[in-house]
Amino acid sequence: ACRAGEACCCRSRGGRERVRMA
Repeated sequence: ACRAGEACCCRSRGGRERVRMA
């Protein structure tokens, strides 16, 4: 789980690392 306003690194099924703001 990511906190609001914080960037977390989430892995996708493709195997790439994505950084999204939650």
